[in-house]
Amino acid sequence: MSHVNYAEPPAQGWDIHCHTVFSDGTETPRTLVAQARKLGLHGVAIADHDTTAGWGEAT
Repeated sequence: MSHVNYAEPPAQGWDIHCHTVFSDGTETPRTLVAQARKLGLHGVAIADHDTTAGWGEAT
């Protein structure tokens, strides 16, 4: 049996579950990143359903 070690999620400064217009969110990836910067976040994780279409724009 294998044991998998998982990293602890960041304690602050990150939103690690965001959706964009490519899924069921309301913002484009570009707007999402801009809002995160304005709030002083270190980063976001795009968790759109069944697609990675917004990743390039967010990068």
